[in-house]
Amino acid sequence: MMTTDKLPLYVNIFPDGRGTLTCAHCAIDAELEGAHATALFTRRRGDGPGESSAIVWQSDLSAEQLIAATRDQCQHMADYGPG
Repeated sequence: MMTTDKLPLYVNIFPDGRGTLTCAHCAIDAELEGAHATALFTRRRGDGPGESSAIVWQSDLSAEQLIAATRDQCQHMADYGPG
């Protein structure tokens, strides 16, 4: 069985090409600054030891843009992470 869940994460790509990883609140602020926000989802297949998972999205966001955006997180996301 495959399940898809929405994460509380968005990748914002600004007109100048810079990307950020943010919460929904900061994604709205980024859109007001002209950014294109992309919601991220997790997709899991199976239960137990053979389970696999992935991050998925529906947009022209590239994997490279997602990785680069993780370097610049909003304060809310930075506080949410391991600590």
